[in-house]
This record gives sequence, structure tokens and C-alpha cells, in this order.
Amino acid sequence: MKCLTGRKYNVFSMIIYLIAGFLILSGCGGSETVVNPVVPTSTPSVTATPTVTPPWSVSLTDVQSAITKDPNSKWIAGNTSVTDNYTEEEAKVLCSLIPEENSSGKSNYMPSDKTLPGAFSWKNYKGSNWMTSVRDQGPYGTGVAFASTGALEVMMRISRDDATLDTDLSEWYLWWNGTGGKNPVPGKWYLDVPGLFLTLTGTVSEGDCPYSQIPDYNEPNQYVTYYRATEYQYISGKDAIKEAILTGPVAGGMKVYADFCYYKKGIYKYLTGNYLGDQAVLLIGWDDSQNCWIAKNSWSSDWGDDGYFWIDYDGIRNYGYLYKGVTVVEPVLEK
Repeated sequence: MKCLTGRKYNVFSMIIYLIAGFLILSGCGGSETVVNPVVPTSTPSVTATPTVTPPWSVSLTDVQSAITKDPNSKWIAGNTSVTDNYTEEEAKVLCSLIPEENSSGKSNYMPSDKTLPGAFSWKNYKGSNWMTSVRDQGPYGTGVAFASTGALEVMMRISRDDATLDTDLSEWYLWWNGTGGKNPVPGKWYLDVPGLFLTLTGTVSEGDCPYSQIPDYNEPNQYVTYYRATEYQYISGKDAIKEAILTGPVAGGMKVYADFCYYKKGIYKYLTGNYLGDQAVLLIGWDDSQNCWIAKNSWSSDWGDDGYFWIDYDGIRNYGYLYKGVTVVEPVLEK
């Protein structure tokens, strides 16, 4: 009996201990349950941030630094309408000239032995600016058309001896018809092809075929005036190009590198950046004291020095085209 009572007591004690333990674990009596943090056995993987390709291979800071380090540099760089509005890949489309690498033997311009002036510019000839306004080819590879029509426009003023003559010819008509409707992106055209087209067919006024309709094309009505080049000549060599410029601006070409897109003013010479392609430009003068050409571009007046630039003699390809004379073909009206 005594032994049985002791066993009951032991069982009763165990029950009491179990209940007390349960209450402690369940948080009764105001005590808090402590949960140990789970320590990871390995470091979680980190997703790598994708590499973002910059819009330009060289930044404005890079170009300015290169200019500062070159004691012979004479130009100023800044953000322009090209660097602000296009990536480097898009800017390659603007540089649409196909260079004529093997054209040295086809020159048909015969320079004389007359002494050339040390400097000349159609922006300041006989006290007048004979150049027409700077145009904007936009994001298209139509620079060849702009250089060619630009040359013909100035030649119209020269032939009429009127620096204020209102001349605005259609680059889009020349491009569309001269290339056979070629897509203006990426473009690409030789300088001699528009010369042939402008002598045989010509182009119309900007009002009859506006560039604003690009990339669409609407044929002008049949009663429009055509403007044709009387003759165009291939020129090769620095002195020959200079002499030809005395007759009228010469459509030429140049290699374009990324730093050129940052050009603001001064005498450009390549320093840094990728080669983007060739651009057709209009050579309007030169300055021997600075060893440079003076040229007009078609990247709007917000680029460069109001759309113009000065460039080291070596920066321009050694050939170009001169348009001599303009024939105006009036429409024949039906009676």
C-alpha cells in the first residue's frame, strides 16, 4: 500500500511538470517565446547588373581632354545637335558618302598656272555672303544630295551676279529620282552620280518637292520649273580644288570620326573616336595661313559654327565636283 501510494505520487508529479512545461513553451504567464534565427549555410547568389553601352564611344569630356593634351589643337568641342539627338550608331547613317578610292585618273578639270590667293571664301566675296542657308538632312543618309544641290544653288547666284537671289532647290527630288527611289536609311551614294543626274534632268524647287515629306515621295505636277547644271567637272588635287572654288563651291568628301560630331568652332583635326563613315560637304573656301579648308555641312545650323566648319587640309579627301553654270527649264503650258 505504501509502495502504491509512492507510485501515485510520482505519476502525479510528472503530470504537474509536464503541464508546467507546456505552459512555459506556449507563452503563458507573460513570458516570450524566443525563436533563434535561421543562419543560411551559403551566400545567396547576386544577379549581375547588365552592362549598358554608352551612346558614344567617346564622351565630350574625352574629346576636350584630347584637345587639351594636344598642343597643336585649334578647335573647340561641345555638345551639338548630333551628339544630343543621335547615338553613335545612328550618326553613322548620316555619313553616307561612298568614297571614290580609285578616281585619281579621271580628272577632267584643267587648272591653270595662275597665282591663287592665300585665302578665299564665298561667305565673304565682294563684301557679300553668296551662300544659301544651312539645311538639316535629319536622321537620313542623304548628305550627298545636300552637298550637290548646295553647290548648284550658289552657282545660280554667281551666274546671275546676285548674292541675294532666292534659291532653294529640292534635295529630296534629287535623291529620290537620282537614286531610283533608294531608301534614305542607310542611304549611301557616290558624288558623281548626282552630277550626271543634275546635268541631264535637274531638280525642282523645294516648294515643289519638300524634304519634309521624307521618307514618303509625291511626284511634283508636270508644270514645274527644272534647274539643271550646264556642266559638272571632276577635280583632283588641293591646288586644283582651290582654283575650282574660285568659280564656285566644290562638292567634296571627308572621313568622319566620332570627335567631329562634337565640333563647335576652330580648325578641326582628328584626335579621338571611332571612324563613322564619309560625309559629303561643300567646300567654299580656304585659308593658307591656317592650313585649312572652309566648308558647309548639312547637320543644321545648331551643329558646328552655325553649320560651317574649318578643317585641316589633310582632313578632306583629295577630290571633288564643280558645277559650272545653271540652265533653268521653264514648264511648257498647254494652250
